Amino acid sequence: MRNILVSNGRGFVPGSLTVPPTASERFDRTMVLLCSWLIFGLYIDGWAHRHQQIETFFTPWHAILYSGLLAVASLVLVMLYKNRSQGYPWRSTMPVGYGLSLVGLLIFVVGGLGDLIWHEIFGFEHDLEALLSPSHLVLAFSGALMVAGPFRASWHRPDVQSHPSLSTQWPMLVSMTLLLSLFTFFTQFAHPFVETWLMQDTHRAEVYGEVFVMDAGGGRQTRLARHPARSINHPSWSVDGRRIVFALGTWKYNQSAPSDAEIYVMNADGTEQRRLTHNIGYDGHPSWSHDGSKIAFESVRDGTQAIYAMNADGSNQTRLTRGHGRHGLPSWSPDSKTIAFAAERDGATEIYAVGVNGDEETRLTTTGENGYPSWSPEGGKLAFASRRDGNWEIYVMDADGRNARRLTDEPGIDRFPAWAPDGNHIAFASNRDDNWEIYKMNAAGGLEMNLTNNPAMEDANDARPSWSSDATSIVFAATGHPRYSGFLRRALGIASILVQSALQMGLVLLAVMRWDLRFFSLTLVFALNAALNVSQAQDYDLRLVVTAALAGLVADTLVRGLKPSAAKPQAMYLFAFTVPTIYYALFFLVLMLTGGIGWSAHLWMGSIVLAGFTGWLLSYILLAALRIPQEQEHRD
Repeated sequence: MRNILVSNGRGFVPGSLTVPPTASERFDRTMVLLCSWLIFGLYIDGWAHRHQQIETFFTPWHAILYSGLLAVASLVLVMLYKNRSQGYPWRSTMPVGYGLSLVGLLIFVVGGLGDLIWHEIFGFEHDLEALLSPSHLVLAFSGALMVAGPFRASWHRPDVQSHPSLSTQWPMLVSMTLLLSLFTFFTQFAHPFVETWLMQDTHRAEVYGEVFVMDAGGGRQTRLARHPARSINHPSWSVDGRRIVFALGTWKYNQSAPSDAEIYVMNADGTEQRRLTHNIGYDGHPSWSHDGSKIAFESVRDGTQAIYAMNADGSNQTRLTRGHGRHGLPSWSPDSKTIAFAAERDGATEIYAVGVNGDEETRLTTTGENGYPSWSPEGGKLAFASRRDGNWEIYVMDADGRNARRLTDEPGIDRFPAWAPDGNHIAFASNRDDNWEIYKMNAAGGLEMNLTNNPAMEDANDARPSWSSDATSIVFAATGHPRYSGFLRRALGIASILVQSALQMGLVLLAVMRWDLRFFSLTLVFALNAALNVSQAQDYDLRLVVTAALAGLVADTLVRGLKPSAAKPQAMYLFAFTVPTIYYALFFLVLMLTGGIGWSAHLWMGSIVLAGFTGWLLSYILLAALRIPQEQEHRD
């Protein structure tokens, strides 16, 4: 170890550096900027997974994330080398507050290797699994240790000014914001700024049908039509992209299909809805021909379910299939001359093909239970769903029924394949995540991606996808049921407010007790955290960022007026209760004034009060924890 001169009170004697150095303000600023790079990369990668098709590890989003990590690691290692070369022992090499940042870096290296092993054993994560996977949580923990370095360093550093300026405190404040944002990223499934669907009408147990359109990566999900107390199913896009045909019927809960339904058509923007069929009973599952002139559909108008075809304006409705059994799920060939369909005959469901005039019917499958056919763009193959191997999976076969090959192999049911017009992907519906979602995979199988990520899609008929002719958009239906429009949604909404109140106020109370915060400090923290959170939602809602900033201004005003501290516990209790109360009062107020909410006064007012009690309880626990060592010392 390098020898140095150390004062012993009477002179200088040889010694060694055993006390960790204090980080300079320049190091704090550099560290917090690089950590901001890292967390920004995390959020932009999260945004990409929600809004883009990710088919490889080597993406610009991952490049931003891991380059930020590399930058933080480089700074930590440079400081390690510098202080070690000056004679500091290993335990005292990092500046005060940054030792855990080095530990976090080491944990990340070990956790990264563990994540690779985890993927080999359990496979890659989907949807919520990516946030809750133990290997990912280890990486999150290591990231928290790294980004909290400036916060810890400032905590251990004695105040050099009685009234420090905001410019002096900003590295600590940004570090605090990054730590909070890491927590909110991994709990975004329970965050009212991310899952704003919780603010929809959930008081009534009313069934309603909707049609949505989204881009091919799952982003920009936009509602085109909504019918209360009705069911909308099986939307299908015309080849010219100008119109959408769908089935609209009356839904009876716990029934596998609408009790009656008719075929409607509307413009691609949801306007000018027009009814095409007028029959007693069920008409459903419409499919538009590729030349745009006809629509095939299934109907029970003659007492048995059969395949029909009609002109695009609803005229000339003609039955194509005959015989006993149920016939449904029609799909047009690219040349508009043949319709593939599923038929249940003699106890078995198989895929058949029939000519546009009802002639030349051919059976294509002979093994197991098969259905849901979809033609490839060139017409040489058919994607379909089959239970031949014990579970409903997506398969592909030649157009004559030969050379069937399985594409998916996941728990749950995979149905409704839809071949993209460019031939590169197949969209399909699956309930592998305990509710029906629309997925996309390569046409040859693999790289499966959840596009919808919406627990409201309860029914399989909701999740039937249909591609636009340029393969850039997908239209689908969603039916709201009492199971999701009632208690569950309300409970999730309230729980998300309580969870986020606890995470936010935990850090805020620590900061208020430790530092003399300058005005705009909490405004900065609240606004930056909100800006990151709303980036994970389907639509970037600037209203919520403004709401958070206003709540931050109120919190800064309370800090200045109440001056909460450990020496003033009553002021601390009042501050801890008031801040989350105001935060979510503004949240509901802004939503009500700018678009409305579906919650009753009982729900939103009760949620606001519970948020306040969450903050109050944290302050009580924190102050009690501080008093215990003091009382113990006094007794000793």
